[in-house]
Amino acid sequence: MGSQKARIIGWILRDGHIHSKRNMITVVQKYKSVLKKLIPDFQDEFRMGCSHFGVYIMNNCWRLRIGSAFIKFVFTELYGIPAGCKYSKIRLPPILFNTDHSTRMFFLTAVIEGDGSFTFAKAHGKTYSMVSFQLRNETFVHSLCELFKDMGFHPAKCGSRIRGDYGILLKRGNEVFRFIQDALLYMVHEIKKRRALEHLEILEKSG
Repeated sequence: MGSQKARIIGWILRDGHIHSKRNMITVVQKYKSVLKKLIPDFQDEFRMGCSHFGVYIMNNCWRLRIGSAFIKFVFTELYGIPAGCKYSKIRLPPILFNTDHSTRMFFLTAVIEGDGSFTFAKAHGKTYSMVSFQLRNETFVHSLCELFKDMGFHPAKCGSRIRGDYGILLKRGNEVFRFIQDALLYMVHEIKKRRALEHLEILEKSG
């Protein structure tokens, strides 16, 4: 798996949808500029022309629509991403655990940019930096934790099954700092990039 494909999969898993009855993939985002930056990844990875893409607004959100039977086949059959509304069945493609550091960071950064953020949380009387998500899939967060561990981090899963939101808590300040510094190299979402920089500044001031 290459870096561009890893980023595409990250966006699809967090902000995307593979249609069950049509040969189509849709990625939803609040900002049109972010979606337009994803198009070159699809074009380079799959050698697609402009006619396969459409960007439009619906329900106050921008949508990138990609029409291709081949791409649908790649993601559903080769990487096991379910088509249709089967969010609870989403898993990380096992092949990610056999990729290099850069490819994994492309994937993780896309997941965070798609539907995550850098925040702070209190636990056991201490304040920790956290990578948070609004997820209904606890298994997905568990597999993300396993990927973090395989990269040398020490994450902890947090959240509530009742509320249906989960996060990944990075308890060691040096690991948080290192991860955010690394993630900044791969970000395409300018607003979240600014927030990551602000988070980094807070960590620097706190020592």
